[in-house]
Amino acid sequence: MIKINYYHQKKERFFRQAKKTGWLVLLGGAAVWGFFWIPYFKISNIEINNPLIRQSQVNLAFASFFEEKNDFFAPMSNFFLFSSEKAEKIILESDLGVAKVNKKFPNKIELEFLEIKPKFIYCNEDCFYANKTGFLYELAPSFTENPIPFIETGSEVKKIGDYILSLKEAEFLADFLSEVSRMDLNAETISVENDFKIFLKQNWHIILLKNEPRSGAELAEKLKLILEQKVKNSSLEYIDMRFPNKAFYKLK
Repeated sequence: MIKINYYHQKKERFFRQAKKTGWLVLLGGAAVWGFFWIPYFKISNIEINNPLIRQSQVNLAFASFFEEKNDFFAPMSNFFLFSSEKAEKIILESDLGVAKVNKKFPNKIELEFLEIKPKFIYCNEDCFYANKTGFLYELAPSFTENPIPFIETGSEVKKIGDYILSLKEAEFLADFLSEVSRMDLNAETISVENDFKIFLKQNWHIILLKNEPRSGAELAEKLKLILEQKVKNSSLEYIDMRFPNKAFYKLK
């Protein structure tokens, strides 16, 4: 009988100790998990070393990344979990350029842009590169065949430091052209007047609204359907996509 009582007492002590250890592990894990949610360590300050890149562009590029959680549902925006390597990849994929991302304790990152990706070329007496915001930032060489689209804005002469398009117009065009390039359609010249006329290297053009409420991706998808279902292998002169529920096209 004494042996039986001793066995039960030992078993009870073991379960009490295991329960105590379990609670300690659980509380310790909760404390560590809660640590990653402390606002003081949340990345909230982004410093950009290049005036050609707007804060709003970087914020937009990082928006979904800052909302991500890891496998333990801890926020990736926490200073200790934030990945500089992934942030650099996001910047590259957003077409802003090439940047080095450095973390600064406790809640800051510094973006050092090593290269800005040109999206357009503008010419008057000289030619200049423009970035995704439409900002003229550098002299461009003369090309026998332009690798990126030329922008024609009328008679007003622009120079380095000027914007050839509004931010909304430039980003819309850049996004639309990026999408249609996946369909092997390449812009050669873009005429900016009352509307956008995008002249393609495939010898036809697309007409779009300047103040287009739809996204570039949405319009590109609509263009793809028109080419696949309506035009097919016919020779085009233009497609007019300025109307919300219709698209007009003319064959040669």
